[in-house]
Amino acid sequence: MEFRQLSSKDREVFAKLSQYAFEPTKNTYENVVSEDFEEFKPHLKDMSQVYGYFDNDHLVSTCAFFSSAVIIRKKELSMSGIWGVATAPQYRRKGLVRQILVKILKEMRENGILISTLYPFKYSYYERFGWKLANINHRYHIELDKFISRPVANRTVREVFTLDHLKEVYSKIAGEKYNYMTKRTEDDWRRRINPKEPGFSFVCYNANDNPCGYLVLRFMEHLPPDSEGIDKSEQTIYLPEIYWNDRETKQALFNFLKTHVDHRKYVVFSSPDSNMLAFLEEARIKANEVFPGSMARIVDVISVIEAFDYSEEVNFVLKVKDPECDWNNKSFSMSVSGGKAKLEETTHTPDVSIDIGSLSQMIAGFRTASQLYDSWEIDCSKEILPVLDRLFPPQKNFFREFF
Repeated sequence: MEFRQLSSKDREVFAKLSQYAFEPTKNTYENVVSEDFEEFKPHLKDMSQVYGYFDNDHLVSTCAFFSSAVIIRKKELSMSGIWGVATAPQYRRKGLVRQILVKILKEMRENGILISTLYPFKYSYYERFGWKLANINHRYHIELDKFISRPVANRTVREVFTLDHLKEVYSKIAGEKYNYMTKRTEDDWRRRINPKEPGFSFVCYNANDNPCGYLVLRFMEHLPPDSEGIDKSEQTIYLPEIYWNDRETKQALFNFLKTHVDHRKYVVFSSPDSNMLAFLEEARIKANEVFPGSMARIVDVISVIEAFDYSEEVNFVLKVKDPECDWNNKSFSMSVSGGKAKLEETTHTPDVSIDIGSLSQMIAGFRTASQLYDSWEIDCSKEILPVLDRLFPPQKNFFREFF
């Protein structure tokens, strides 16, 4: 079999294999590549980041990724999102996906990509290759008349018809209020809030008329990928996005939502914020579903750890177990001085031993060293756990991109 990068002439066979794997109930390949294909998958404009195995010119296994950036611990890190991993049924269980992922990880490293993310069809499957859960979200289903209305001074909510002020709010929140958010490009915004899909956008402004929060509102039945299980009746308002900078803005947005109570009954939205009951007249929510989000994986351990700022000076030996990436599968002498870390290969006895997936969770701020120790996922002395917890404190992760 031949492994190669796909070209524009392979777009249709790639789309067919992807549809067979992910949308088999369509039972047809008719119009599988529509004229607006690039509109909905803009990272496939030139097919430069799609790879696959061919058997006699027949595409049998494939994987696509696109480059972006993610903000972790207030640092912007290059990131590639993996999607479209699919194998023809007669070629499954032959290790082709593993081979593709290893090749892609090598290419990512050569191109300076530090973090890889994906949404799995099965979490345990990708854990075998080093990806691990990096965020969970609360999806709230709330009756509108249960919101407490509070007067808020110096906040107004207005409808907008461009994304400019949404982008301004998002850029302030990413890395400040929430961790593990992407630095959105124009293509990212088009994937998240497609202008061809119906909906309305509202921005909250402060006394200086500066945007401080926003929400995107939809009444339609056509909902985004994270809407599975939502009541799509006309009784429900769905918010693909809602962000606020402070409690006043949060209250103003909830006040605005409650004004819809005469013709809508529920609102559904996702947030990492668990403090919702205090905004309701009754401590009751129709549904609060906690669901897993994306998976993350460190591509290059040295580059990632050396990218951050640190508040104390330490020295220890870190052993990373990563059988898929030989450049990570080593022991490193890690020293932190002057706020920066330095890693060098060593043969000394490790003070900390951890697999690449658990290390990715700790670095991303999703789980602490103490939590990993409690679940037998890190091997170290109890004395070093507080040091690791201070080096990599927990963060409030909120990854909302879908690919």
